[in-house]
Parts: sequence; C-alpha cells; structure tokens
Amino acid sequence: MNPLRLIQQEATEPKGGATTFLIWFGRLKEAACRLLDWMHVPGFVRPLEINDPVSGHRIRISASHLFTVISINGRDYYFRRLSGKYDGTGSGVGASFRYNPTQPACCIRD
Repeated sequence: MNPLRLIQQEATEPKGGATTFLIWFGRLKEAACRLLDWMHVPGFVRPLEINDPVSGHRIRISASHLFTVISINGRDYYFRRLSGKYDGTGSGVGASFRYNPTQPACCIRD
C-alpha cells in the first residue's frame, strides 16, 4: 500500500449538513486508521454479548490478558490479543450445561 494514498481523497459535496471541520476530522481519522492498518497494529474490541433473534445465535466477545475470545453458541474461538492471529477453539460451558461431580466428565447436558 502506498503511504501517500493515506492523504488522497476525492472531492465530494458535503452531505447531511457536515461542516468543513467534521469533513477534515473524518478524513484525519480515516488516514490514521489506514496508517495503523498498514503498520499491522491490531484493533481493539470491547466486551459484548449479542442475542440475535433472527438466527437464534448467541455471540459473546471478550478479551483476556492473552486472547480475544469470540464465542458463538458456546463454541469459543481464540485469537492472540496482540497479533490477532487465530490460535484455536474450545467449548465454553454454556447455560445448557451443569456441573456434576459424580460423573467422569465435568459437564452433562440438562
């Protein structure tokens, strides 16, 4: 990617009453984000839980000291926090599981 492209923009008319300051501020944010992307700096994620009523999926995003975890219906996908590289999967203990100390496995379905 050409670093000079970071500051090149097409001239367009302001939409929705945007002021010149807001236009330049938006362009500055975009250029900064393009620069960070070019430098391969990982993005930040805030913890979030989504219950999608259309698909019925439960999606949870969280971050620990070493990993960012994306959980979809109890299946966890781990990404290294600093590099963003995929690290592996695991099965989280969801609401449909309960602990039973008498069983050889720690979890059984309700």
